[in-house]
Amino acid sequence: MNWINKNNILQAICVFSFVIANDSPRSNESISVIDLSIYEGQGSVLLEWEIPKEIKPNITRIFFQLSGDDDFQILTELDNNISKFLHKDCRVGYRYFYYIEVEDEFGSVYSSDRATPVFASCNVLQDSLKFNPSINNIDDLIIFEFSKQVIQLYPESPHIDLLQLLFIENKNFKNIWLEDYPINELIKAESSFTLIKDILMTNSFKDSIINLESLYSNLFFLNPNQWITQIEERISFIQERLVSLIDAYPLAIEILNNLAPIRIIGLEYIDNSRILYLYKFHPNEVNLKETMLLSRDEYFDFRQLEFEDKQLLSVTIPDHWVNVDLLFDDVIIQNYNLNIHQSVNFTLNGEIIPSKSPSDIIVKKKNENLWLNEILWNPNKNELHLEIAGVSDFDNFYSIYLNENKVWDINMNQEFKIQYLDSLFVLRNTLELPIILSFNKDLFDSTESMEIIVLDSASFGIMRFKDSSYWVNTELSSFGKTNNSNKKDSELDLLPELFVLYQNYPNPFNGSTRITFDLLDDAIVSLYVTDAKGRVHDKFLIDELLNSGTYNFNWNGEGRSTGIYFFTIQAQIGNFAPVIFSRKMIYLK
Repeated sequence: MNWINKNNILQAICVFSFVIANDSPRSNESISVIDLSIYEGQGSVLLEWEIPKEIKPNITRIFFQLSGDDDFQILTELDNNISKFLHKDCRVGYRYFYYIEVEDEFGSVYSSDRATPVFASCNVLQDSLKFNPSINNIDDLIIFEFSKQVIQLYPESPHIDLLQLLFIENKNFKNIWLEDYPINELIKAESSFTLIKDILMTNSFKDSIINLESLYSNLFFLNPNQWITQIEERISFIQERLVSLIDAYPLAIEILNNLAPIRIIGLEYIDNSRILYLYKFHPNEVNLKETMLLSRDEYFDFRQLEFEDKQLLSVTIPDHWVNVDLLFDDVIIQNYNLNIHQSVNFTLNGEIIPSKSPSDIIVKKKNENLWLNEILWNPNKNELHLEIAGVSDFDNFYSIYLNENKVWDINMNQEFKIQYLDSLFVLRNTLELPIILSFNKDLFDSTESMEIIVLDSASFGIMRFKDSSYWVNTELSSFGKTNNSNKKDSELDLLPELFVLYQNYPNPFNGSTRITFDLLDDAIVSLYVTDAKGRVHDKFLIDELLNSGTYNFNWNGEGRSTGIYFFTIQAQIGNFAPVIFSRKMIYLK
């Protein structure tokens, strides 16, 4: 009896010790707490596992055993935070058994079930003709399957791959058409809309992608449920974008039709050389014999190079060129100061933005929470009036630089509505023109220029049309207020509209030209002519009181250098600030 009792006691002690041992594992033991799942594919097996949240993995080891083998052998060892593995080098036709071990930072080991391990077969690649090894994700697969169906349904139709545009995110659809689609094909694109919708908007197309699961789901590290869900979500997303892209097409065409036949789109600095990029938006309308780049008394004649068959043109600019005018059919299309000293894009909205790809067409600058909204520059008084508009940006800081010097840290009120903040700067007389104004985003250890404005000898006033849109010239001011033209006049602190200054005629001219302005009210007026460096050549009026009416003046360029000149009018009534406006004229000998 005593022997039996002692035996029972010994058994109880052994059981108790086993329980303690399982509650406190040593580093060389493992506990089966990991849920391991496997998915068969053609030529691969995907392993996916789930680890309890309280376990912090340090190393994950995957083991396999072929049917008929005596023991497991290690397949791979992975770093932490990985929960999937693709076994691609498996032997076709064999059955594989798998289990995994996870070791935490304390040396404790946890595993999947080794006693009854999960298993899968490595299937043969049966649909090798359907498999494309260059496909790396669902978007690639959709494009590939779409292209294949286009060829099957429309073998004699030219294949224009508009589908690529649908995967461009964080861009306005109108801008996508103009920036990312070939301009010379844009007019023809509408004929492909029906073709795309006939394929992409059907359930049969979605099903054709889903049916490729055995070929691609493992390669994309997706289990069966994830495969179906992600394909349905992605195709639905693309279908919505297709509708939006088609809706934006007429506006893109309208913008294209309103563009000049040829425009400057960028300036690139390469090894101390400057390359100017021009683009022929309407090649059939461009006559290079009537196209000229002009800088003072020098010009670039496109006829000297073989440019007729090219849509993107590149011209190396002489080092001493300061300004450049693009003339087409005797009309000034664009004028830019070239003392920027960095590669830039000249956007279709009239902005200058730093760029790593200055030969690209850019519609407008990137959207930011804050932006330059209005500028008034008076070089005669060295006065610069700026307005910043936008909503508070809690993650970024913005500033204004003149040349390399920060002059304004912009601090908006912590509000979620659009605010308008303006500041007047009186610059030192010692500052040499041109001055580079830069609107910057301040980063942690650097600053990024978002937009550039060149201040030279010509006065100007510009504002963004309806706030945040494109730049427009203005003789009025709405500093501290919205530029939205829908506002009532009484809501804007506008300077009085005093005059209309017309473009000189003829322009360009050889000999003399006529300058005309309408004075809408009695005012004190000054009228003078300056060159590109701001030097005054002639003064027609100096603070003279004139009655309202039309005034004409002739200016003779004889004895002067060929180049660009400015005629500027300044008018003032009462206690209002003077209104200043300049126009450009070109004298050719």
